[in-house]
Amino acid sequence: MPDDKPKPFVIFIHGIAAPRFVFLYLKWFLSRSGFKSKIFGYRSVFKTIPIHAEAFARRLKEIENDPSVDEFHIVAHSMGGIVTRQALLNYRPSKLKRFLMLATPNEGSAAARKLSSHIFAFSKTLKQISDEEESYVRQLGYPDGVEMGAIHANVDRVVTRESSQPNAEAPFLEISSGHNDLLIRPATAKAVVQFLETGSF
Repeated sequence: MPDDKPKPFVIFIHGIAAPRFVFLYLKWFLSRSGFKSKIFGYRSVFKTIPIHAEAFARRLKEIENDPSVDEFHIVAHSMGGIVTRQALLNYRPSKLKRFLMLATPNEGSAAARKLSSHIFAFSKTLKQISDEEESYVRQLGYPDGVEMGAIHANVDRVVTRESSQPNAEAPFLEISSGHNDLLIRPATAKAVVQFLETGSF
């Protein structure tokens, strides 16, 4: 008999200076595979990662306390993955199943360092995700007991392969894409569904 159990809910979180609609293609594709989802939006440039993480942790608590949700996944793009890591260090939902990072600068970004030194010198957030040795992101730990995976855009000019791979144990996939158009690639959408359903690529 077919498995009629509903698929886990999915919460998307975008990166810095990105609108919510960057996830519309992935949201549509996942809906065709039976996933219900929502997009978490936040003013990414003007507040720090800990503040964003507090807001996201509150959203995760709402999902955790929603009786209609049995399990859920997180899919994060770019800095959204860093915000998620901090949020999960603050609060670990028991219903969380998998956490997938797309082009996340886990070891920082040279582009963020350069932009924060002149054009966007006002942004504390950019400084926090730079690749400088003492930057916030390079001191940030990973939440324990969370099933993580990562996808790297192999022509990404913002995040290097080494930065986007969280650790040797986490499932990791490279897709031919740039940093932002990774979110509208059919190959990405298929890989996201595969990871959410199986925990691997």
